Amino acid sequence: MGLNLLAEGLEALIKRMSKPACKALVLDCDNTLWGGVIGEVGLSGIVLGQDGLGQAFVAFQQALALLSDSGVILAISSKNEANDVWQVFDRHPAMALHRADIIAARIDWNEKTQHLQEIAAELGLGLDSLVFWDDNPIEREKIRASLPMVVVPEPPPEVADWPSAILSLNALARMTDTQDDLAKKAQYQARASFESALRSAPDGRVFLANIEMVPRCIELDEATLPRAVQLCAKTNQFNLRLARHDEAALKKLTGFVGCEAFLVALQDKFGDHGITGLVVAYRPGREDTAFLDTFLLSCRILGRHVEAWMLDRLRQRLLAAGYRYLVAEFIPSERNTPAARFLDKHGLNLWQGNGTTDEFVMPDEMKALFAPSSQRYWVDLQRWQIPYLDIFRHESSATA
Repeated sequence: MGLNLLAEGLEALIKRMSKPACKALVLDCDNTLWGGVIGEVGLSGIVLGQDGLGQAFVAFQQALALLSDSGVILAISSKNEANDVWQVFDRHPAMALHRADIIAARIDWNEKTQHLQEIAAELGLGLDSLVFWDDNPIEREKIRASLPMVVVPEPPPEVADWPSAILSLNALARMTDTQDDLAKKAQYQARASFESALRSAPDGRVFLANIEMVPRCIELDEATLPRAVQLCAKTNQFNLRLARHDEAALKKLTGFVGCEAFLVALQDKFGDHGITGLVVAYRPGREDTAFLDTFLLSCRILGRHVEAWMLDRLRQRLLAAGYRYLVAEFIPSERNTPAARFLDKHGLNLWQGNGTTDEFVMPDEMKALFAPSSQRYWVDLQRWQIPYLDIFRHESSATA
């Protein structure tokens, strides 16, 4: 018996080391955060804070607050009227959770499969980063069937057992520094605020032009190299080639003659987002042609078109260094689909294999750099038209 428990514990530990902890816990409301249906019994009729079962729901919320304090993102998926739900958060004296603890919410009558997909998109997370906790077995089975990558625990029959169950849930067990987790929580809060404001804006382009975005280039050196390595390792959704460069590989690339490499940081009305992007281009052979080895951007600032600004900074640097052409590729995978049409939509030409429709002849030494399944592109730097640059009215050309 003891050996079996030890083996199970080791197995869980190994799984946690190979797969990161889930980042967000998506919660139902009625009969999950409190007893009863708020839309039927009203604020005074829900079971919360009274003796017995009411105290059990408070204890569950207190456990959720502990998870939130440790960096777990809390979200809501509820089939309800939004005003009814929020009045419980704002007015019920026994609530241990507060509206500010909820980073993303979908409160309407749509299916919860849609809720979870929207919440994941709003937070910039994969569905495999979500845990879904709901008292309703039908809703749980719907998510398991439609979104099998979401973790859907089976709640214990007694609410009194829920606090220990959620706190001991392996999918949420964290092996990272609490301060780092708390910083990420603030970043997700900023992203959720941005997404909410963008959705409600009558003109998205005007909205972006007025959030005072200040992107800046940061040189890649000994001090910033660890952040570049971290971005290569962790960035998936917007990563053209998914190149996982370590420190030695990046040092080798930046040591090439004619290499242009820089990191990108961003600040706007929603906060200082730190260093979130990396660009590396170098000359593999022909003097006038650069190869775009690395182009990636953290998902938490997608939607602002910072990637267009990054391309323009690269264009300026390459022209100043005497280049005429840029060659790039997109290597498709299940994880980087948000970047699939990026090069097409930002003025690069799909390379047709040096056919009669091509103005550009690909250097032979560059052909060997391409992955077999990649989509290959080229652009004339002198003629390149990059969209969205007009929204960066507050940009800074300073480097750090």
